Amino acid sequence: MASTRKEAFSVNDMPSLAGFIAIVTGGSDGIGYVASYQLAIHGARVYIMSRSLQKAVKAISNMQKSTPGKELDLHFLQVDLQSLGSVNEAAQRFKETESRLDILVNNAGIMAVPYALTPDGYETQWQTNYLSPFFLIKSLLPVLCSTAAGTTSQGRVRIVNVSSDAAFVAITPDCDLENPNLDHLKGNLAIKAYAVHPGVIETNLQAADPTILGKIVKFSVKWGLVPGKLGREDGARTTLACATGEDKGIVEGSGAFFGPFGQRDKRGDALIRKWQPKNIEEKLWKASEKMLREKGFEV
Repeated sequence: MASTRKEAFSVNDMPSLAGFIAIVTGGSDGIGYVASYQLAIHGARVYIMSRSLQKAVKAISNMQKSTPGKELDLHFLQVDLQSLGSVNEAAQRFKETESRLDILVNNAGIMAVPYALTPDGYETQWQTNYLSPFFLIKSLLPVLCSTAAGTTSQGRVRIVNVSSDAAFVAITPDCDLENPNLDHLKGNLAIKAYAVHPGVIETNLQAADPTILGKIVKFSVKWGLVPGKLGREDGARTTLACATGEDKGIVEGSGAFFGPFGQRDKRGDALIRKWQPKNIEEKLWKASEKMLREKGFEV
């Protein structure tokens, strides 16, 4: 059966991104590497946010070697998502360097790591995967808004948060905003925003879980025992679809959840409808701002 256009989104569907400026967190490895590379070869200036200078420099070098005769506009911006101070400094450095931002891809994340707290006092996954990206968005929102105000192209300015469809099998439907560290369980505007599930990809995420279950998952993904396993190039397609796609369904799907390859996942719509009467989004937003203010950051 032939795929629909949205299911078959490929890098060939990407428009020229000349004049665009993009940030990709975790852009030196995995699907973040592919996303950074594709944004760059389509003309964008791309800032790779990464903790490791060495990995970022190597990634940029490899991207450049893959495109002989074409100078890619790639830059490194150091950030440690387990430090709110580092996130704040990275955002300030970017705003001192650039006056616009068209695409922000929150791609970096961790999974199934042993329970620990960051130096800021938050559980590592909560801060790395949510609170720090939230802080980054809040810090860069003024420049995102000014960029959106200066363009007549609807939906040109976009935020893409790489997530997982594991969200739909969570043990509890609501966040415990009074105790986001879950320490009671530790024994065991014109801006378009999207959440995306890239698909089942073999990445460094599977390497973190030291449990038997984690080893089984890693083995299964590595040897293709998980149905629908994708490579990192395919994994990046959903990110790129939401970051650059001109399809009407994508542009109008702001706030929705998308899966491979740029196809809207209706389970996300159902979850939003379930949360709206409880004002979960507003409560989470306010609780996140409160956490940042308690650490001395203006939001």
